Amino acid sequence: MIKPYNTPKSEEKRILFEEKLLNMMEQCDYSKITVTKICEELNIPRKSFYCYFSTKDDVLYSLVMRYIGQIDYYNICSSIKEDSSILENLKSCLQYWKENNRFLTILERNNLLSYLIECATRYTIIEERKIPYISWKEPSSHSAKKVLFIVSGTMNLIFSWRKDGYLASVDEMAEVLNELLTIGSLKNN
Repeated sequence: MIKPYNTPKSEEKRILFEEKLLNMMEQCDYSKITVTKICEELNIPRKSFYCYFSTKDDVLYSLVMRYIGQIDYYNICSSIKEDSSILENLKSCLQYWKENNRFLTILERNNLLSYLIECATRYTIIEERKIPYISWKEPSSHSAKKVLFIVSGTMNLIFSWRKDGYLASVDEMAEVLNELLTIGSLKNN
């Protein structure tokens, strides 16, 4: 369980644990990292850890959700408005993940890319993100399946693009993704 944070200082401390975990995952397997090792690396008493998280898995979840949540902030900084075209939003999303290649590389090294998809799907459903191909008035299980399909397809396309060394441009990838998503939504009408 992730403990709620009420102050900027507690958020800073939470991010400190997240970043330490990320840095440690760059050096060794996630499965070999312990709460004790995280605290030792930070030179922080173990009991302090439990003020913010219950487990190491909670730190990972918080870290992944923070990266996912930053896409909205990235869009604002990139001048993407709520009423921007789907293509502009796709370009921004692709650029965000390209710029966060280190994060994707670390997750892949630790066999956690599917966990990123799971968290991105959960975030999209919880936040009822504006996905133009989904009507949120549909029964929730039906909407959730569409979200899973769209998010996992999009993320797998990003992972494939990354493995290819980002050879295609952001614009080209956004066009491909937009075409795939449009084809899927037209078949459902």
